[in-house]
Amino acid sequence: MTRLNELLNDEKSIFVFDVDGVLAKMEFGDNNHYYNEDSSIDSDEQFRDAVVGGRNFYTDDLVNDTMKKFLDKLDSNKVYVLSRVLSTEEQDIKDDFLLRNYNVKKENIMYVRDFKDKLEALNLVKKLNPDTDDEHIIMVDDNVDEVLNYVMNNSKYTTMHISSFM
Repeated sequence: MTRLNELLNDEKSIFVFDVDGVLAKMEFGDNNHYYNEDSSIDSDEQFRDAVVGGRNFYTDDLVNDTMKKFLDKLDSNKVYVLSRVLSTEEQDIKDDFLLRNYNVKKENIMYVRDFKDKLEALNLVKKLNPDTDDEHIIMVDDNVDEVLNYVMNNSKYTTMHISSFM
């Protein structure tokens, strides 16, 4: 068993989950992860504009069943969500999606505008849980370059790719 697997099953561990690609399947397009022919969404800016215009991409069919089963077994005090958003409207629909579908507390949901700000949010999780050593704060994300590698290279927190749950 790897150390990651040990930490995954350690009751001292605190989990910080990303949304897009982790708790929500990235199936926003008809035959692609992002693009929709009906709205020509092929960039973050167009996605933001569609959400601000009232489009809700976070429907219940995008719940990651594997992650739902995992979170259902965890103490909700040890579950945080940390997602990048491009608008307050996106934050609102993500909140609704998360609270409806996952064992997570509203006060444990955090948002950032830039991927690198996720490290600052992890530092806040640490501050809220001072008796937890850094290794037991686990960031689960699908973004290797901008999130996982950055956190790994700039902290002692544990980084875990979503594929560890597959």
